[in-house]
Amino acid sequence: MRRNGLFVLQVAVVHAVFGITYAGASSAAKPGNERLYEFLDAQYNEAVRRSPMLATEFNDLTGYDRWDDVSEAALTAQAAADERALAVAESSFDSVVLDPVGLLQRQIFIDQQHLLLDRFRWRNHFYALNQVIGLHIAVPDMLTNQQPMATEADAQAYIRRLRAVEPLFAQLIARMHQQKRAGVYMPRSVYPLLIGAARNVVRGEPYTRGTESPIYADFRRRVGELPLDTRDRDRLLRDCRAALLGQVGPAYSRLIVDLTAQASRSKIDGGVWQLPDGDAFYAFLVRQFTTTDLSPEEIHALGLREVARLQGEMATLLRKLGFTGTFREFVARTKSDPKFYEPNTDEGREHYLARARAIVDVMQSRTTEAFFRPRHCHSKCGARNCSRRLLHRQDITREVQPMVFVLESFI
Repeated sequence: MRRNGLFVLQVAVVHAVFGITYAGASSAAKPGNERLYEFLDAQYNEAVRRSPMLATEFNDLTGYDRWDDVSEAALTAQAAADERALAVAESSFDSVVLDPVGLLQRQIFIDQQHLLLDRFRWRNHFYALNQVIGLHIAVPDMLTNQQPMATEADAQAYIRRLRAVEPLFAQLIARMHQQKRAGVYMPRSVYPLLIGAARNVVRGEPYTRGTESPIYADFRRRVGELPLDTRDRDRLLRDCRAALLGQVGPAYSRLIVDLTAQASRSKIDGGVWQLPDGDAFYAFLVRQFTTTDLSPEEIHALGLREVARLQGEMATLLRKLGFTGTFREFVARTKSDPKFYEPNTDEGREHYLARARAIVDVMQSRTTEAFFRPRHCHSKCGARNCSRRLLHRQDITREVQPMVFVLESFI
């Protein structure tokens, strides 16, 4: 699903820590690792308990009638809890009795806790929402794609979650105001996209005439599939409409008003370097996304070298194929030649998927040539061929430092 910035701040690393580090801690473990796994179990359960949205992602009914607490007080309390967990991880597990897998899991947890704390320190620099992720998108996404609806009780929980949108957006707007006071605005070009996306959520029945709004259409369809009599079904639909008109609609309206006001004040027309302390924030983002200590300049230079290397290899391959044109011409030729396409039929689709899966299988079988994969995936993503793993990049060259990778293939 498309998450919001604040949700990411709270739980994005959970997948890395517990979808990878925790990964399968309840399975057979060597004696020295058992205490570590118990600790990670407790941390995982606490993460799900404090984040109803994360619980919903994991098909857990914990708090499925509520949203995350994204207030400043909640974020501060969570940072304190992260510090306590970090202290335990650093001091309570004897490295002598942990096997290599346990040592790696412990170190990854420690690294990820440091990352969470760093993200908390930079929390006012992370945009509360943008054109790709944000509560304005996450709310309808979660309700229509992940919210369970198998019983009347589920329908009532859905309605309670609708009613909770208003206080959730109040916390979101408070966060935006705090960022504004710190001089952090989004780029001017982003605001119209945010406003348009928010308006789309509250367009249609019951807000305006025309087609049904996305949330109401989803609720009405799914309630219609429940084994309820007409009176109970009509009551639930009335309660849903009341929540949409009384809480959801006003919450989105206030968000639109606030975004419109901020759009008129923003002077940002580029990247984060235009924000206060933007260069330092950008350097932090580079560390976060590469998991290295390389500077932005070093990362850029490495990228240029890699592009040059790959282009050289492609040129060699084209010569072996007897092609004398440019690489761009080769790409254009392959795109236009029917022999490179499967037929647009069920048989063609299955043949394509079989080939793609075979490629993924080969890729997965060779990852250990460059990566260390300690444990099985704990992710409940539901993908047919999920390869979510902890893959620790070995220090093969002097230019590439140890890194953590999460690889997912959805075939």
